[in-house]
Amino acid sequence: MPIRVSARTLALRIVARVRLSLALAVLAGLAAFLTAGCASAVSGRVGVALDDRGQPVLVVISCDRVLDEVIVTDATGEIGRWATDLTTSGLTTLDPAAPTPLWRGAGISWPQRGEVSVDAASTTTELDGSGVVVAPRWLTQLSAGHVLVGDSGETVPRDQFERTCD
Repeated sequence: MPIRVSARTLALRIVARVRLSLALAVLAGLAAFLTAGCASAVSGRVGVALDDRGQPVLVVISCDRVLDEVIVTDATGEIGRWATDLTTSGLTTLDPAAPTPLWRGAGISWPQRGEVSVDAASTTTELDGSGVVVAPRWLTQLSAGHVLVGDSGETVPRDQFERTCD
């Protein structure tokens, strides 16, 4: 048995669907616009290298603007935070066990177990540096002249890391 729908009812249904599609498109665009403003720009990166004694050091490279804060966290929360008064971009090294006067903050013992996250940021602008996740096994596999980057154990030659801003 065929269903009869008047032309007026059909037109109203089409208009309602078009309005719904437009409303959903507007909401999706608005959500994209609002969340885009929340993301921080990336201006550099932080990695982990080994010093002459085979101990982890943090290497921070700032590109356009200075990344002046480094934060180390593990599963329990924040375990180290350092800040610098640097006003120019470039490469700096931070020994988390014995920070130099360039980096203000207390020294820490590098955790022997569990993953550690290292992040760099700017305290004066909404800039972040690409962070690094460090698992103990990745540190034992890290060789001199290389820098641990990202979150999957990837390493790059130090000279390549230093060209991050190029």
